[in-house]
Amino acid sequence: TNIKSVILPNTLTAIGTQAFWGSSLVSISIPASVETIEGGAFCRCTALQTVTFEKGSKLKTIKSGSIWSGVFESCTSLTSIEIPASVETIGNNIFDGCTSLQTVTFEKGSKFKTIGSDVFSDCTSLTSIEIPASVEEIRGSAFFGCSSLKTVTFEKGSKLKTVAGFSHCTSLTTIEIPASVETIGQYAFNDCTSLHTVTFEKG
Repeated sequence: TNIKSVILPNTLTAIGTQAFWGSSLVSISIPASVETIEGGAFCRCTALQTVTFEKGSKLKTIKSGSIWSGVFESCTSLTSIEIPASVETIGNNIFDGCTSLQTVTFEKGSKFKTIGSDVFSDCTSLTSIEIPASVEEIRGSAFFGCSSLKTVTFEKGSKLKTVAGFSHCTSLTTIEIPASVETIGQYAFNDCTSLHTVTFEKG
């Protein structure tokens, strides 16, 4: 609980389940060699302000776990993050309860297909997000309770097929659904009390 910093070696390929759970880390740099981050790896690191991925990151998988599953779940001091384009899988609950998270950026060229359940649940400081064109599914509760989320945009050429997960986004005022969408899921925009304009892209 007293660890405030750690230098990870550039030979590291995986960070295991709950590896730094509940530590006092203030910042962490993930080496480019890391391909997998297991569930709960940095869960409840409430002092963690900065997470950076080294240039040329080979990260492929940010996993879910069974208990305290989110890799960065309840990291209440984390304010921003950029997800490397190399990521292919983003598990559930990754940023659940990151109440200070204001900015999430997906590196250009992202190729992951699914935003899982509760990934950004209760990220109450998140104000806007652009969904990469590669995403085909936004699952239920993905953005549940993101009460400051005002703007959701989809990158040009969106392949989105299934949209859900914006329940209780009480600041969301407008949204345009991409032409590629085939299914709008249960409770997709439930209790979005400020939503006054919904547009469906031509086609």
